[in-house]
Amino acid sequence: MSAPQPPAAADTRARFLASIVEVVPEERLAEIHFFVPIRQGPIETGVAVIGAEREGAAVAVAEGEHAASDESGQPSPDRRHVVFMARYRWTRKGPERGKWASEVVAEADAPLVTVEAVAQGVRQRSADESEPDRMTGDEARAILAEARARNGETDARTRDVEADARTRGAEADARARGAEAEARK
Repeated sequence: MSAPQPPAAADTRARFLASIVEVVPEERLAEIHFFVPIRQGPIETGVAVIGAEREGAAVAVAEGEHAASDESGQPSPDRRHVVFMARYRWTRKGPERGKWASEVVAEADAPLVTVEAVAQGVRQRSADESEPDRMTGDEARAILAEARARNGETDARTRDVEADARTRGAEADARARGAEAEARK
């Protein structure tokens, strides 16, 4: 369970989560292990290890299909999940203040218990004494919903409209670059 955070840290966590769900749909999130961000000069970097349902698994369970479970009805620890590594880099000061870059990469396909082992391995390699902050998929979805409400977003449709606008902007940029290249010929 994640610990309460100061408002600035909570905003950063919500922003990082938003970056993560651009790649991993939030309904697939099973658990996330957040490491303490590191600030070096004007740059803050953060890392998370994510366990997510395999594509189609979350939909199948939601539609009532039988999921692998143990005698208690809990998901089987042997059920396979996708293990993602997520990173962000945020410029906090200086001429590029506010610049945000993130990446989320699928690293493995393994049982959920492996996510904990991966998180511990990352912690050991980083020589960080503090435990990563573990968050369940439900906790992550609650934080995302709260952030959307705070920012005036009401539903997935808003995100889709914004994504379409970004796509149209990128396409317009590509057309402009093509026209510039054509003009140089």
